[in-house]
Amino acid sequence: MTELTVAMPVLDCAPFVERAVRSVLAQEGVDFELIVVDDGSRDGSADIVAAIDDPRLRLLRHDRRRGIGASQNHVLAESRAPFVAQVDADDFLLPGALRAMVDALIEHPEAGQAHCWYLKVDPRGRVTREDFVARLAELRAKRMPGIDHRRELMLRGMVANHLRTYRRSVLDELGGFDESLRYFDDYEMSLRIIDRHGIVVVPRLLYCWREHGASTTGALTWRPLRYAWRRWRVMVRHRRRPGSEWMDTTGIPLSEPWRALWREQVVQPLRRVARAVKGRLRQAPAGLRSAGCAFGRGAYELLTPLLAWWPLPGARSPTPGGASRPPPPMARTDALTLYYLHAYPVLSQTFVQREVEALKRAGHAVEVCAHGHEPLETLGPRVGALVADTHYLPGWGEAGPGGWRTWMRRRPLRLAGLCLWVVGRRLRPARSFGDDRRLLSTALALASHAERTGATHLHSPWAGRGALVALLAARLVDARFTVQGRAYDLHRQPHDFGLEHRVAHADRVITNTGYNARHLSRWVEPERLVVIHNGVATARFAELAAAHASVTSAGAPVTPDGLPAAPAGAPTAATPLRLLCVARLTEQKGLPHLLEACAALRDRGIPVRCEIIGGARHPDDTNVEVALKLLRLRLGLDDVVTLAGPRPFDEVRSAYARADVVVLPAVIAADGARDIIPNTLLEAQAAGLPVVSTTITGIPEIVRHGESGLLVPPGDSTALTEALATLAADPGLRARMGAAGRADVEARFDIDDNVRRFVDAFHLP
Repeated sequence: MTELTVAMPVLDCAPFVERAVRSVLAQEGVDFELIVVDDGSRDGSADIVAAIDDPRLRLLRHDRRRGIGASQNHVLAESRAPFVAQVDADDFLLPGALRAMVDALIEHPEAGQAHCWYLKVDPRGRVTREDFVARLAELRAKRMPGIDHRRELMLRGMVANHLRTYRRSVLDELGGFDESLRYFDDYEMSLRIIDRHGIVVVPRLLYCWREHGASTTGALTWRPLRYAWRRWRVMVRHRRRPGSEWMDTTGIPLSEPWRALWREQVVQPLRRVARAVKGRLRQAPAGLRSAGCAFGRGAYELLTPLLAWWPLPGARSPTPGGASRPPPPMARTDALTLYYLHAYPVLSQTFVQREVEALKRAGHAVEVCAHGHEPLETLGPRVGALVADTHYLPGWGEAGPGGWRTWMRRRPLRLAGLCLWVVGRRLRPARSFGDDRRLLSTALALASHAERTGATHLHSPWAGRGALVALLAARLVDARFTVQGRAYDLHRQPHDFGLEHRVAHADRVITNTGYNARHLSRWVEPERLVVIHNGVATARFAELAAAHASVTSAGAPVTPDGLPAAPAGAPTAATPLRLLCVARLTEQKGLPHLLEACAALRDRGIPVRCEIIGGARHPDDTNVEVALKLLRLRLGLDDVVTLAGPRPFDEVRSAYARADVVVLPAVIAADGARDIIPNTLLEAQAAGLPVVSTTITGIPEIVRHGESGLLVPPGDSTALTEALATLAADPGLRARMGAAGRADVEARFDIDDNVRRFVDAFHLP
């Protein structure tokens, strides 16, 4: 039996309806049907829907416009599902939306309706990072569980909007939607539901509401008086309905909703118009102020070439190339090293955590300084100790109590020299006096903590903006400064802007691949450049490697070279080849090529199962995730490819245990983002698994083609398919590669061995 029916009324939505439909069809974890009702469209919307071939999709047509309420009732007449959801034809869903809404109604049997958080996007379906953060903050402040829906419905009306999901029995009890209403049929239904049942909110961003002038809500927004009047009529009519007494229990007088409507829909728009008119009247003075600001920025920019000769204060024994020679080794055995990061701990930067832990195990004093950390609930059970051991500085751009005054009194010449050096360097694409001041303020906060703790060495694990902070703080307190270049901070725009200034004055520059070393050699002398590969705790994967070795050798015929010819894990019709990919759902991971390869293997008759662990961490990744799910649907890979979402390390380790091959089809993204030395490949080899990846960046330095894995050109789905087919047909080759990969990791990538090279690079005793 179908669990959920999704209703989608359509009226002249040709530019948007296909994405809306496909976002519904890409949903997982719920048995649903999608019924699209064309309400007399004249722009070909119905033809676009009819061209989408999916058994879960049905198209109903009205010969004339009958309204959203009639379209909803038409769907109710056709559906037998216990839950009904509505999706507007110009909006789209985010992954996991339908399952979350059904679960909310199942968990709250007293509720007749559920709604969720929604994101406002532009007509092209995009949202800026700043708008995303602001929207999330607004929702957390106003739309958390426990909200008084009765009060909100009276005062603001549209609290129960977007991805409205109803309990079918409640709709039948109330007699369906009111077809006499052209607008506010959903609002009127919410008023009737809250009269007898509850409404529950799902505090997750699951719906994208497209803002464009042709939408119904947009049209009403530009007619505030009509909007207010129609909504008022719906509310008053419901209040007069026999048995509808809940409005009297809220304690809100009849006049208060009207005042709220008047303020929101009349007074506030008039104030916006007044401000616009006032701005026009002040246009000339504002233009003068703008010209003054532009002149100030231009004058500030002129200082850069004038002060380009100013040296960096505190640099030791400058070489002819302008860099400083490394200082002699420390004499103190208890010297403190400060690791400076913008945020710590971070789920995607566990390699920094491993470095710090390895240094501490080696007996060296290390403290991490940061401005904050990711939400604790996403970091796992062990983060409490990490947070407790981390020193958190004031926010970015804040010098802390007495920061500027203290250093101006104690080291005025050194501080002035640092300020002049910053002004004389173009350190970022867009710069201003305020930006440079915030940079220096952050450095003062770090320098103050370094002086309080007696730290003699500051290290930046990234070569981005944080390296500038650590450099300036080190020069202020005469401490050593080392920097480590890894990935986006070296190659991705605009993070790589001004890189030469960040590495030219470091006592040591550490990087994780020869690929990066060749890139950095333009600015860094060989004696200051150290290549230290990312390390992995090989001991944590020893049991997995032993288990994989035993599976491939037990009870199987042996080939002349001593390897099993048909191990227990070989793919058959009953036991397909098990692929694993651990990767964030972002462009540089190349995951569409993996799906295309899985489809090609299936078409060849090679049984395969693929599990992808990882999720979208940023708004930019949301489109990648949606496109990936649509591609899986189009290729018919629902029973082949599993998108497991982000998982803690213990579950990732279990996934390594049940996999046959680990795949990462990495590519270089349009903005230059790329994987340099993917940790998942190191972990896979430590677990005794063969790997398949691409020939870009530093991957050939950790995967020896034909020995510990197979490498293919980036973006080549055909070559990827051939590599996987080769491993599927040759279990002995998989066994050899897994053993060779484990040996490589033990020899070159063990974290405890690599930390000794950190000690040498840091000049620690």
